[in-house]
Amino acid sequence: MNEYLKEIIILCGIEKPMTSHVARHTFATTVALQNSVPIQTVSKILGHNSIRTTQIYAKIMDTKVSKDMTVLDNVLLGIEQSADELTEFFSQEPFISFINTLPQGLGTLVGEEGVNLSGGQKQWVGFMRAFYNRPQLLLLDESTSAMDAYSEGQILKLLQKCRPEMGIIYVSHRLHTLPKICDRIYILEKGNLAACGSHRELLITDNMYSRFWNDLAAEVL
Repeated sequence: MNEYLKEIIILCGIEKPMTSHVARHTFATTVALQNSVPIQTVSKILGHNSIRTTQIYAKIMDTKVSKDMTVLDNVLLGIEQSADELTEFFSQEPFISFINTLPQGLGTLVGEEGVNLSGGQKQWVGFMRAFYNRPQLLLLDESTSAMDAYSEGQILKLLQKCRPEMGIIYVSHRLHTLPKICDRIYILEKGNLAACGSHRELLITDNMYSRFWNDLAAEVL
């Protein structure tokens, strides 16, 4: 597994049952002044000394799509289920709404290096691919960076819905998205943990996160 999380979605399946701490809570990591997070930092946040492929087997889910394949092929990646299961999965919101925007739906050809899809559409495919595998732990790094505000809102609603069923680590520079899905927020500056807490806890101390919200409130006023 790559040592760094760089603009990718990592889907992790756990060989052993997850601890109740991870299973019951959604985590967010806010990255400041850097575009990658060492996997060792993620290990510390989760409370493990290390994360190794012997403990967690992972599939790296980025925005790349395979050429000469359909959207459906890029979601399934050779993993098949019954027709009823596929219908149930792809008919749920918000996936069905996205699929209906494509010229040929799931049969839409992505083209050479996904040339037929926008950056946001590639990220939609990445989300469908990740959720199709029903992970216990979902690691998202700037996973909505190319989406418009409406699509991002739909994804955030989906993550809110899935919180009781999976652990989520959400890495983002879009600080306004964090209160909607995160129980705990970790602020990293220059690779070091600068602050952590809930949204409300961080607002009452001086840190990058509280300054962001104070500046936003000042603009509104």
